[in-house]
Amino acid sequence: MTRGAAKAVTPIAADSTAGEGGADSLHANAKLMMQIKGLLLEMDELRDLLRLREGEIGQLRRDLVAAGQSIGKDP
Repeated sequence: MTRGAAKAVTPIAADSTAGEGGADSLHANAKLMMQIKGLLLEMDELRDLLRLREGEIGQLRRDLVAAGQSIGKDP
């Protein structure tokens, strides 16, 4: 997934046979499960990206401190 891109989640229309346990209900449940699985995978990807960004921010902070110390030591 590219940075900043969000996946579109297609809403599932209410099915009149959902309470009856018919084939349409099974299809709707399977579709919901696929959406949930996709959202969980996307959440994992976003969590991994967040960890990477936090690492980058930490490195930039260390670089900034080092640069500040260098400037302060060399008048």
